Amino acid sequence: LTAQRVAPHPHAWDLNIGVALWNLKHHRTRWISDRWRKESSKALFLDGKHWEDQNLLHWILREEMTEAGRNATLNTVNTIFSYQHGTVVKHYVRGHIQWDGNSDEARKKKLEEVSREVCKKFEPACEEI
Repeated sequence: LTAQRVAPHPHAWDLNIGVALWNLKHHRTRWISDRWRKESSKALFLDGKHWEDQNLLHWILREEMTEAGRNATLNTVNTIFSYQHGTVVKHYVRGHIQWDGNSDEARKKKLEEVSREVCKKFEPACEEI
């Protein structure tokens, strides 16, 4: 699992799941995803303020895996995705409670602006969209 590390947190389990790459052939992927699905299903009936999907994954990675298991499974990075500054993947994170921009319309407008900028650089690829 490769994902953006929540900077400046030093622990690999503290990752931002908004953009993540999962190796579906890794032997631990099924176990992690099954645990995450089961815990997320349970959380639907609890107070959602405390048990959002990212927090549940953190809990599984932190509490149910050994340090060696985490080191062999997780690749949390600070520079590859670089949130909205990434060159390949741009990740627009939400604030603690509200999404940045506070509305779907504002997020849509920002993504359209970024899409136009990217298409200026890669016109042939954008012609097919």
